[in-house]
Order: sequence, then C-alpha cells, then structure tokens
Amino acid sequence: MSWEVPSMKSKTSSFNRGVAKNLLLRFWPAWAAYFALLLMLWPASMLDRVQNSVPYYKELAPLLDQMTAGLGQGMIIVHFFAAVVAAMLMFSYLYHTRGCGMMNTLPVTRSSMFFTAWLTGLLPLLLCQLLAAGLCLPFAAQGYLSLRTLGILVGVSAMSTLAFYGFAVFCAMLTGSLIILPLVYGVLSFTAIVAEMATRNVLSRVLFGLDPDVSVLGWLSPPLWMLQSYQTEIREGTLAVQGVGVVALYAAAGLAFTVFAWLLYRKRKMETATDTVAIPILKPVFKYCMAYGCGVVFAAIFLNTFLSNQQYGFGGAAVTALAVLAGSLVGYFTAEMLIRKTVRVFRGTWRGWLIFAAAAVLLIGACEYDLFGWEKCRPDAGSVESVFLNGTEYREPESIKKILALQQSIVANKEEHEAPRRSVSGSSTVGTVELSYVLTNGRQISRRYSIRAAGEALKDENSDLAKLQRVLNLPEALRYRSLSNVTVKPGNVMYFHAYFEYYDTEREAYRSERVDFSAEQAVDFYENALLVDLTNDTVGRRFLFDDGKIPQHSNVSVAIEFADPEAEDGALPSRNSWYSITVYEDNTAMLAWLQAHCDREIRFYGTDGTVGVIW
Repeated sequence: MSWEVPSMKSKTSSFNRGVAKNLLLRFWPAWAAYFALLLMLWPASMLDRVQNSVPYYKELAPLLDQMTAGLGQGMIIVHFFAAVVAAMLMFSYLYHTRGCGMMNTLPVTRSSMFFTAWLTGLLPLLLCQLLAAGLCLPFAAQGYLSLRTLGILVGVSAMSTLAFYGFAVFCAMLTGSLIILPLVYGVLSFTAIVAEMATRNVLSRVLFGLDPDVSVLGWLSPPLWMLQSYQTEIREGTLAVQGVGVVALYAAAGLAFTVFAWLLYRKRKMETATDTVAIPILKPVFKYCMAYGCGVVFAAIFLNTFLSNQQYGFGGAAVTALAVLAGSLVGYFTAEMLIRKTVRVFRGTWRGWLIFAAAAVLLIGACEYDLFGWEKCRPDAGSVESVFLNGTEYREPESIKKILALQQSIVANKEEHEAPRRSVSGSSTVGTVELSYVLTNGRQISRRYSIRAAGEALKDENSDLAKLQRVLNLPEALRYRSLSNVTVKPGNVMYFHAYFEYYDTEREAYRSERVDFSAEQAVDFYENALLVDLTNDTVGRRFLFDDGKIPQHSNVSVAIEFADPEAEDGALPSRNSWYSITVYEDNTAMLAWLQAHCDREIRFYGTDGTVGVIW
C-alpha cells in the first residue's frame, strides 16, 4: 500500500492569461479609441481619396500610392504617444503602493508579470493595425492600392510601435510616479538633440569658430530621426520609399530596451512606488543631468533673447558662465525637491551643486582661452577631399590651400573679429564665413566665423575680408556657381526674364520692367553669352565690399532657371539650376546679347569710390 500523494508538476510560464484578461477588461476603451483612430486614418481616408480621384485614376494611381505610404509619417507621430499611454496603463500598478503590493502577492513570477503586461500592451496595438489593414484590402482588390504599399504602411506602423513601446516600458522602470513617466519618456526622447543644440549655442560664444547649427547626435532622438528618414516620392511613375531600414533599426533598439526594462523590473524594489526616481543609483545622475540640461537650455534662451549680438572675450565668457550657473541652480534643486518630495532641500545639499558649478566655470574658461587647441585645429591639405565655403565647393589642391590659409588668418585675428560691436563708422559685422571640410576618410569638419572689418582695414589687401573675396572669386568657384548641373536644352527651361530698372520722373520712384524670352533664347544666352563671359572670369563673382574697383553695374539683371525632369532619382536639381545675374560693364558677351535682343536702353552706374561693406 502506497502512502504517496499524487501531485501535479509545476512549470514556469512567461505569460499569465488571468492577469492579461484583467488588464484587457480594465483598459479596453483605450484599444477601442486607438482602433477608431486607425479607421479614420486608413480605410476612411482611402475611401475619401478614391471617391475624389476615380475620374482621374489612371493619372493619379502612383499619387494615391504615395499618399497611402505617406501615412507612415503620421503613424510614427501617433505611435510615439500611443506607446507611452499603453506603458502607463499596463504598468500603472507600479505607481501605487496598494496596487503594487496586491499585484506582487499573486502567485506569478516577476518575469511572467513583466512579459504579461508587456505583451498585453503591445499585441492589441498590432492587432488593431492588422484589422485596419484588412479593411483596406478591398481598395487593393479593385486596383486602387497596391499590396506592397499597404504592406509598407503596416510594417512601418508595427516597427514604430515596437520601437516606442519598448523605450516607454524602459522609462516606466526608471520612475515610481505615473505623472513623471510621460515626462521622462518625452524628455529622454528629445534630450540628445536639445542638449546638443543648446550646448553648441552656449559654447559658440566661447569657442571661436564653433558652428551652433551642426548636429551629430540627432539619431539619438528617434521620433525626429524617423520622421526625417522616412520619405516617399514618385520615381519614374512608381512609388519609392526611403527610411524603412532606419525604422527597423529603432524597432530592434525597442527590443533591446525591453530586455533592459525586464532586468530592472526583476531587481526593482516595490516600495519605490510614488518615488520620482525608482533606481537609487540614478538619483545623483538625475540631479546632475537636471543641472546640466537646465543650465545650458536657460543660458541659450537667455543669451539669444537678451544678448543676440554676441559678446566675446572675458566679459562674454563671464556672462555665459553666470547664465549657465543660474539655470543649473534651478535644475539641481528642482531635482532635489522631486526626489525628496519637499521644498526644504537647501540645507546641507550645496556641495553637489558647487562641484558642478566649479566644473562648468573651468570648462567655459578652458574653451575661452582655447586650452584644448580646438580653435587652432586645421586639417592637412593632403587629407582634404573637398571644401564648402559659403555654399561653394572647392576641390582643386591650390584652392584648398588658400582656404586653409584663410582660416589660419581668421583665427590669428580672433581678437579683431571678436571686438565689441560699435557704430557703423567703427567696427561692424560683415557676415558669416561657413567652412565644411570633407576629408578623404569621410570625416567632416565644420567651422563658422563672423568677420568684422571697417575703415582702413577695407583698403588692406591682406585683410581677412579681402582674402575671403579673392577665394570666393577663384575660377573654380565661378565655374561652380555658373555652370548648370542639368542638361541645358529648351525642354528644361522653366523661365528666362530680363529686368530693366529705371527712374519714373512722373511718379518719382524707381520702377522695374520685365522682358520675357523664349526657351530657345534661354539656351542661346547660356551657351553664347554666359559661358563666353565665364571664360573671362566675369560671371558669378561676389563682391563683399566696395573698394572703388568694382565694375560699373547696369540697370539690367537676368533671371533664368533650368530644371531637368529626367534628373537622377526623379528629383529636381537643387543647385546651380537657377541664376539671378546682375550685368556689369565687363560682361561684354551678355551685354551684346541683351542689346541685340532688347529694345531697351542699358545704362551703367559706377561706384562712388567710398570704401564700405556691401556684403
């Protein structure tokens, strides 16, 4: 006789149907609202487009496909918000002491609890997308929509959902406050781009030549990067979609964040419910990040609002440092209040902020006096493949050497260019010099300088302004700005006009009269006038200041545009296809062509010999 009691073997599951059912029953209105939104954005909008486009279907079929695929951009925005809402609902029990305690008394492992909540939040979103796509199939069956386009829309929607939802769940593990969760999610989604641009803006006031508008960390802000990468266009009558691979990479990152969230959940202390920061080791990180972020953002806003005319030197560095310290002070102690849940945080907590303040002042001072050697750093001429100077590309070795010499001269005259702005008769800002080196190894180096010159400096041929003007008017630069990058033929001419200015004595005002030419005349003017003057280096010049040597200009200017519908990738060219030319007295070929084809009087106006800035 056996006294053994039969028992059922236990097994560990990563999904609990009872918990999932409870979550679905509690939050089904959220999924219903999401599905209703998809119905309006997908089948309803497609029906509207089809009804309005049926009479023109044969001509608009590719356009309908593009409009449908273009919904992917809208879905990226929708899922950015839907993901955090789903994460807040599924893990809402973590943010209430009673609910957290109740859920953890269930006979369910932490891993099972985590993946049950994670899947219950994700699967309804994906199911709604499939159902909405199914309702769009009749349009595909009638030939109004291709299955490929519908598949792209569903794929981008699913991948963007996974990307944002994984990151939102990760953010949910970092805090114990339901109110703080969406703030953390939103801030971290855009921290990289905002912090980088604010930091560059602040440092540009103490680092001579730093371009505040260049961004290298934009890819760390997924919503913006996805929207910029995902593009649709019609190429040769068919739909072309770009950026799907980028969305797929972010979806993989969403899975990685899910794994990190699971690891944090397994070690999470449930008594941290209602805490702003649920991970103890992250509390000092949170305070210093708040101090840094508030410091640079406040400084950027303050300096651009009240000191838009940049101040340089020791005084400018001091003002910059004070602005950063003021913002960081607010950010640091705000973080302290959020962590401690009280406003009484000023006693015994100053040491942390003082350490941050000292580091900030030392960094700003080091940048002002270029202790890192960044301002003097220049690439070797042999390692430069090309240079863009104020929008003009240079590739010839001699041109590159002259640009490097120009940069060295500008840096050497830093004090002159950073001198405080005075009246027009004194120092004045002439303009911006933008440099972008493309090295042979693919790396790019960017600089941006503000050039100042006045009075006798304008007559100095060795001044930076004179050097810049000579470089801008090198033969290579004239060819780049004057030669069309599209096929010059009558079918590619968008327009060709000549504008004659004259003084109306009756109305006592200057007037402009337009003369239109044919496409054939545009080609003739380009080939037999513009290119002829280009061989004499008299077309495409840029004059930065009036030194009394500028040729007399006429009262006629020419506007001409070429656009090649057969350009590569089906896109219209963006550079060197549009010209606005002021005709000077030494543009002999263009003057002769205009005199032969116009019955208007061409007059010339000389310079008055007064040296001054005209850039």
